[in-house]
Amino acid sequence: MMGEFIVPHIYINIPYDDLLVYALYSVLRENTDATFENLVVECYTLFPERFGLPGFVSKYPDSAQVEKSWLRCRTDKRLITGNKAQGFKLTARGIKLAEKIQERLGGKTAVGNEPPIKKGDRRTKAGRLVKQLEENNAFKLFQKHGSKLDISDFEFCDLVYSTLDTLPLTRRKNLKQLKDAVTDYNRTDMQNFLIYCESKFTHLLFSENELKHEYSGGMMRRRLNTHGHSS
Repeated sequence: MMGEFIVPHIYINIPYDDLLVYALYSVLRENTDATFENLVVECYTLFPERFGLPGFVSKYPDSAQVEKSWLRCRTDKRLITGNKAQGFKLTARGIKLAEKIQERLGGKTAVGNEPPIKKGDRRTKAGRLVKQLEENNAFKLFQKHGSKLDISDFEFCDLVYSTLDTLPLTRRKNLKQLKDAVTDYNRTDMQNFLIYCESKFTHLLFSENELKHEYSGGMMRRRLNTHGHSS
């Protein structure tokens, strides 16, 4: 992890759940797998005075505190989705909160010295996808307005090379290609945009039948495999 040191008095009174959401935001920005273990490490790296094990704050993280926080963030507040087996993602509401916490922390991010932005090009498929995303109007607006941006269903379908009549499975495959491409190019700005879109357009990425099986009361319960059975 590349967590940047943040002076304790800045975050000591911020609620645990808000700090956890920001830690998850940090993990996703780093293109690191958003596993429970990585989330525990990031929470402790960024906010040791809040997520340190009582009596051993300078040595060990308190995974039990992280456990309680992520459950509240998913079940009660709907700021994240996922679970310990599948990993975690931020909802659109979670991204918005993380941006507010970033401002409260003084504009600091958990990413240290970021490498120069790698531009897309026409020589490879990944390069072409990145270049097309660079030129996408919704992405440009997201860079200016963040999660306050209102993207239409039509604009999202255009982003993932589909129409409103396209099967959700096709949209998911096309979105995954975009996510893989921006990961190859280490474009965390694009990764954040696609995470936002993925959380906002669940209704276009899954059929009504899939959503019934996957969600209960707004919570992600299990991911369906390609044959439609729960995994």
